[in-house]
Amino acid sequence: MKLYRVRGGSLADLHARRYELGIGISVGNKWFTAANVCDSINWALPRTRSKVIVYVADTLHRINLQVRNGYSEIRALNAAVKMGDRVLNEVQSFARERFTDDQLGLLHFITWNDIATPEYNLIVNDLYHVYSTDDAFRAAVTSIVKKTLGVRRGEFTYEQIRKLGSYVIEELPELVSRVEMAGQRCDAYIYPRDTCLTRLVDQIQRGIAFPAVRKIALVTEPKVFIEVR
Repeated sequence: MKLYRVRGGSLADLHARRYELGIGISVGNKWFTAANVCDSINWALPRTRSKVIVYVADTLHRINLQVRNGYSEIRALNAAVKMGDRVLNEVQSFARERFTDDQLGLLHFITWNDIATPEYNLIVNDLYHVYSTDDAFRAAVTSIVKKTLGVRRGEFTYEQIRKLGSYVIEELPELVSRVEMAGQRCDAYIYPRDTCLTRLVDQIQRGIAFPAVRKIALVTEPKVFIEVR
């Protein structure tokens, strides 16, 4: 594993182990195999302050299943939770074979429901209001959806693309701020690629873009982005 970028923080603070590190798993993203996630864990263990938080965005994936697979809301949610459980179980099984008991004691495995507290969801609701009323912000989010998914012309309707953008809205507070995850604050997150979304998050954090979004989503210190793969 190689470090490519630290954004919103410093290499000095990373080397001094001043960050509580998290590893987010995107369900459906083929990069997040158990082996790759455990490689990320192995990289994070000697660099985190006390714990490595491994969190799976399981219920967020329901949005993709609703639009791309035509699932009902309930079916999509149930399927997404099952997929998340399977991914997390595979990672935990791989980790038990690879790491010592002392290292395993530093790992904190959680699901999205551990992040989406009532307070978190209030922030999401306010962001949905901006998403529905701010044309420029909505255009930025839907542009990210198109680039991320490689959407071809005519593949999805505008309403479907807008619905897919809900994934970004519900994830945004966790990317912008150092929110608590099951009682553990996460200062920085490890992700394998710098994307148009991570760059937008940086602009929001620094007040360059969408100050109304920053006012809502930045409820603690800005979260640090670490590109490692």
